[in-house]
Amino acid sequence: MRTSTKQGKRSPGRPREFDAEQKLQDAMLVFWSKGLSGTSLDDLGSAMQLSRPSIYNAFGGKQEIYHAALSAYMALFDANLKKNIGQGEDLLDGIRAFFDEAIELYCSGNPALGCLLACTAPSEALSNEVVREDLSQMINHIDNQILASIRSVLHTSGAELENDAAVVASMLQSVLHSTAIRARAGAKKSDLKKFAHEAVSIIVR
Repeated sequence: MRTSTKQGKRSPGRPREFDAEQKLQDAMLVFWSKGLSGTSLDDLGSAMQLSRPSIYNAFGGKQEIYHAALSAYMALFDANLKKNIGQGEDLLDGIRAFFDEAIELYCSGNPALGCLLACTAPSEALSNEVVREDLSQMINHIDNQILASIRSVLHTSGAELENDAAVVASMLQSVLHSTAIRARAGAKKSDLKKFAHEAVSIIVR
């Protein structure tokens, strides 16, 4: 998973002595459990095992790190989508496999963390214009990526949908958000997968 970091803040000629991607993963887990407002620079420093100057030089401030974490998380989403839907010919099976993998991620951790985007960004969006813009852009990105994957499978298989493909894509994203919230609320993984599979059967016609 590749992420964008503040490479330009590093002093010229001074080699970085840590794995920036791993440090971003460490920061992501903090934001995932505490949210943006609940996370302090001390929390990030402890998780990333970096001093404040090192954090600022490599990644910027807390807002920039959160944005980078969201972008890294979206890379996971894109990889899951491409792996399970974009390569196959059976649309229903591919979408169900996509949901199964997403739910495995949502239910990771103890307690379950849910979705980094859906479970942390909405609460910040009303008071933080940057997060609101990130949330809007990433929701649109998910819709568009699901839609592109659906159209790819339909083109390959020659099948057709009864419902508008764009509406189907948006409804599938809604199910994703619902499973993420249910996961964070303590729902069983098996129940979430059953719920998602049934929902997909209803939506994808």
